[in-house]
Amino acid sequence: MEIKELVERQRKYFLSGATLSYAARREALENIGRALDQYETKLCDALYQDLHKSSSESRMASHL
Repeated sequence: MEIKELVERQRKYFLSGATLSYAARREALENIGRALDQYETKLCDALYQDLHKSSSESRMASHL
């Protein structure tokens, strides 16, 4: 999927009002939290490769 198409789909979804409810926002935040837990090691590895941050520094500075 191209970036332009992805942006258009996201814009359409946002304009539908689906993200306005408390439940939808809470679910989105919970999904982000689960993703951070699931990919913590990969995120720390990427931060090390890109910015030379240690795992502990990544967790502390990025709240992982």
